Amino acid sequence: MKSINASGHKTGLAPLGAENETVMRAVLPHGFSVDMVDLLLADLERGVAQLRENPRSTPLTRADVGGFTHSATAAVPISTANESGSKR
Repeated sequence: MKSINASGHKTGLAPLGAENETVMRAVLPHGFSVDMVDLLLADLERGVAQLRENPRSTPLTRADVGGFTHSATAAVPISTANESGSKR
């Protein structure tokens, strides 16, 4: 059974007791090898271990995180990204 969230997207119901779990979805290209999956999982395990060993004392804000949006608006304004002074 699926439900619709506030953004209008379909969501799967979380298993009992997992309502507050964060899920990461990865879309992998056709032909992604087992060896590449092993490397990806090892990288994720190292990253999770590092986060557990070094927890943040304050939560990140949306501005701190940035991230992907479905809009055409850049998460980081283009003007700040090109302020290196170089001309093309």
